[in-house]
Amino acid sequence: MSLTSSHSAALAAPDTDSARGVLRRAVNNPWVWAWIALPLLSYLILRWAQTSPGYDPYGWLDWGYQALRGHLNLHGAPSWKPVTFIFTLPYSIFGHYSWWLWRITALSFAIVGPVTGGRIAYRLVRREDEPIWPALIAALFAGIGIVMIVQYWHYILSSQSDPMLVSFVLLGFDALLSRRWRLTLFCLFIAGLGRPEVWALMGLYWLWCWFKVPVPGIRRWLIAALIITPFLWFGIPVITGAYWDIAGRLAQHSVRELHSNKFTGTLTRFFDLTYWPVLVSAAVTFLWSLLRRDWWVAGVGAVAIIWMGVEEWFVLSNGFPGVARYMFEAGAFTIVLGGIGVGWLARIAFGSTAALWGRGAVSGGGGRLPARLGAGVLALVLVGFMAPYAKSAWDWEHVDIVGQRARTHSIYMLDRTIARAGGAAFVRSCGVPTVDVGAASILAWDTHLNTAQVGYIPVRQIHMGGPVVLFTGLFNGWVMHTYNEHGAAVSRCRVLNDAYYLETAGHPTGEFFHLNH
Repeated sequence: MSLTSSHSAALAAPDTDSARGVLRRAVNNPWVWAWIALPLLSYLILRWAQTSPGYDPYGWLDWGYQALRGHLNLHGAPSWKPVTFIFTLPYSIFGHYSWWLWRITALSFAIVGPVTGGRIAYRLVRREDEPIWPALIAALFAGIGIVMIVQYWHYILSSQSDPMLVSFVLLGFDALLSRRWRLTLFCLFIAGLGRPEVWALMGLYWLWCWFKVPVPGIRRWLIAALIITPFLWFGIPVITGAYWDIAGRLAQHSVRELHSNKFTGTLTRFFDLTYWPVLVSAAVTFLWSLLRRDWWVAGVGAVAIIWMGVEEWFVLSNGFPGVARYMFEAGAFTIVLGGIGVGWLARIAFGSTAALWGRGAVSGGGGRLPARLGAGVLALVLVGFMAPYAKSAWDWEHVDIVGQRARTHSIYMLDRTIARAGGAAFVRSCGVPTVDVGAASILAWDTHLNTAQVGYIPVRQIHMGGPVVLFTGLFNGWVMHTYNEHGAAVSRCRVLNDAYYLETAGHPTGEFFHLNH
């Protein structure tokens, strides 16, 4: 071997050894396998659930499809949200598989939320010199409580982004507990691309990092987040020809806007996310943490308070609707706080009254029996009262998934109707595809149009005078009608007029026919 080749081999050897070492550590790391298994688990859940994305996710998928072809239009609903766009844009390279890729992504991250909430509660209750059971009880209470957020699984199984964003905010707090400053910033940055309420938390963390975190290069990351966030929120709408604040404008015209007292109405929606044992435990725990000067636990409550303060400001000063799902994050942190309180009670029951006042207190020989019994009874009462709520939540989700499956089947039938009628291009050539507003984003996705280019108020669209292809949903399929056709289009598009695609006894998989033929 020549000197040159020997020298090259010597240089290459450390790189090879390093690569093998990284691979070996990855293979032996259970978290790597967990992240690999998570998408597979999500896919299996979705196959079992047999549900479909909701209105907004179809709009997000449509954004990616249209942007990849240079035709993005943000004037129609859903409201602009950059966090979904950064996923659906690259997913659109894979064509119709983007439908599955987004759904798996949304569910995978959503699953992480309850686990992370439980982990935060566990870490803030656990003490090395005490039994592990109180921390485990806190983790289970927090994790299960997040799963039980009202309508949480409805949004998960309809591939909405809100549960995913809850996970990112929780992951950010968990990373903060570990002093992983860059990871905290990244999680808040991603969450801030989905909900503007995060900006308050992001701003506080940004200032603290800038002046207090002596990590090399952290300021470059902070500056990047400060530039990229407003560009994605406001720059992309301008580039596509929309108003810079298109997201806010659309949010101001929501059908879910409160028409009663907006301040108390928003609070009521927040309280309705979870159940009174959680709220009582969270309130007492927050006050308790202030007395104990346990600032990490108080920080959990502070996140919920800041979030709700920003939400109230949006509702009162900007006319935002204040819907419950905008407060999922505040609800999740409230539940984690409640779980910590139950864990503290369990610590007293399993350990000593020193848990009342923190690490520096003197236990007094294992704690007084009345205090331990009282704490144990309180913990059991809080957990016990959650049982009927858990049953109620389970029953509601069962009813909801039945409805979602029926809706999914109707969406499938709409896709089949368009295919049997001649395809999306032919339908578009015969007029503006039009449907009731609830299915507008789905029809836009099926006909490869922006949501803004689909008619969503049939009477208004027909009265405008241009050619229209109206889709009307039936209990067992869809019917199409054409309006305002003229010239050669009358005969060419006649196949779409009074055309039905129905499931019948003779054709259980669907039949395309004309009623007047």
